[in-house]
Amino acid sequence: EGVLQAILLFWLIWWAWTQFTWTLNPADTTHRAVRIVTLVATATAFVMATAVPGAFGDDGLWFAIPYVVVRVLGLGLQVRVDSEIEASDRSGLRRWVALSSVGLALVLVGAVASPDLRPFVWGLAIVADVFAAARAGSRETWELDPAHLAERHGLIVIIALGESVIVAGAGVVGEPRSPELIAAVGGALVVACLLWWTYFGWLKDALEHAFAAADPRRYGMLARDVYSLTHFPLIGG
Repeated sequence: EGVLQAILLFWLIWWAWTQFTWTLNPADTTHRAVRIVTLVATATAFVMATAVPGAFGDDGLWFAIPYVVVRVLGLGLQVRVDSEIEASDRSGLRRWVALSSVGLALVLVGAVASPDLRPFVWGLAIVADVFAAARAGSRETWELDPAHLAERHGLIVIIALGESVIVAGAGVVGEPRSPELIAAVGGALVVACLLWWTYFGWLKDALEHAFAAADPRRYGMLARDVYSLTHFPLIGG
């Protein structure tokens, strides 16, 4: 049950994060309005994060309302940035915004539902998110910079690996030293280093180069499948 709840919450938080990678990809991040919206979303996400431990209990709304605010800020900024791109095909973005509202509504419904029903309602919200991405990312051309998208996801991999090292270190604190403990912590660090070596030794560059060499009309589909979707189990693992 705990693993299922963690996956559901991780998806929602991941989806908000990956939406901002799409939003800020073609944006002028030196623009004052872009910076203000990003900082407001960050502060709101902080409130959301404090409610994560109790999201399936009494803090459902404390998690859901800030989450929806973050998503709406991202969607609004995405529409604004897209409107300033010349010759942009906005049909995909309009479809994305409209369909995303279904998932956001389900997140709010789940927050006021009983704790027993909440995982199922939030599971439906995830299905709605995937459906929105499938409909919006398949046909239309999206303005995306492959190098920027690869860099953002590389940074989140660094964060995930760093958290793994922190967990390994925290497990040692207060425990009596023993060969078994040192071996376990050493093994955890070796695995983290090997994961770092695998991703940054070849995978990150291979994905970026293949993405950049693809037909721009496939950018939306590739960014969705390779980064937004496939990186979810990679980071979760």
